[in-house]
Amino acid sequence: MFQNSNWHRVKWVAWGVLLVTVLKWGGIAGCGGGSGGQNTNVKVGTGTGNVVADTSQTISDAMASAFQGVNAGITNSSQTIQCNPGQTTISGNASGGNPVTFNLTADVDGCSGLDGSIQMSGEFFSNSSSDFSANFTVDGVVGGHGCAVEFDAFGADISQNSNASTFLLTGSVTGACGSATVTCNFNGISAQDPAALQGACSCSGTGC
Repeated sequence: MFQNSNWHRVKWVAWGVLLVTVLKWGGIAGCGGGSGGQNTNVKVGTGTGNVVADTSQTISDAMASAFQGVNAGITNSSQTIQCNPGQTTISGNASGGNPVTFNLTADVDGCSGLDGSIQMSGEFFSNSSSDFSANFTVDGVVGGHGCAVEFDAFGADISQNSNASTFLLTGSVTGACGSATVTCNFNGISAQDPAALQGACSCSGTGC
């Protein structure tokens, strides 16, 4: 079911790092503070008391688990990602080759302090050693760092050729941290536009 592809794995790692960096430092950095978190479906744990830091850290850790799941599927490595403590169990299917396609679920149990489940699907196509296009979508709810973060059709459309590259974010992410909520709605916003990224996010409630 799975095929080895080190080059594709490297690409997914690079995109994961870029996406996490964009969201953590460019997307919601303009919002205010807050603390706590309640959600009956996930364990939110304890945060720092700053809704921006806590939401961004939860997003960062959740997306890191999601991209590890894609890498595990494509490279046919273990479908259980061990953390210290905790683990993430990957299920679903992924195919190597060209295009790479995947439809995976990551059930997070204490990994990086997270609890919950996210689903990630997408594909990657390359027509040369440097030209490619890819897309992915993430749905689900993850608790951690004092927040319950919901991914709603969140993802990206990515392309690169000899002339230009694009990294467009889609969907939305909502972080509920006690009485404060961070909401980011991305509708084809470029990850290369910090002002647009900050404009897509807002914070409401006590503590913002």
